[in-house]
Amino acid sequence: MSGNWLVDNIRIRPVRSADEGALVAFYAGLSVDSRRARFLGCTAGLDLAGAHQLCGSLNVDEAGFVAERIDADGHHIVGHVCMTDTDEGGLEISVAVADAWQGHGIGRRLVAPAVAWAEHNDVDRLDATALTDNWRVLRLLRSSGHPAIVLDIGCGVSSVSIFLKDEAV
Repeated sequence: MSGNWLVDNIRIRPVRSADEGALVAFYAGLSVDSRRARFLGCTAGLDLAGAHQLCGSLNVDEAGFVAERIDADGHHIVGHVCMTDTDEGGLEISVAVADAWQGHGIGRRLVAPAVAWAEHNDVDRLDATALTDNWRVLRLLRSSGHPAIVLDIGCGVSSVSIFLKDEAV
């Protein structure tokens, strides 16, 4: 897996430390509804310290990819997926796509290399938490090509577990 896909002027690549400022701007540019969906209403966005945490190299603690649009004005982040260690033995996965690019396959193009990275790094399970009414992300996570369980855990929140190994189900 190269980590670079260039289709329709969108390239998917691993996140890097130089992306910190661009990620802060990306999350600030999301609509209130998109930020609520991404952060479950717990924050208004991402600050530089949070971006620094998400821009570590691809290692077991943090892994992530960005979708960037390439045009005459440069490179602009239009999507982000990250995976973070959990105490439960899996990785937590989360994804956000710029409002103007939602529904155009960017989320799918971000999740695919994230799942491949997790498989390559011998991860058993990816977990996510989403608002129960966030049908796009719930559908996206169920379509990873692996068995997935979605549970309504109450208060309008669902948990998703994607099992990357047959023996983990």
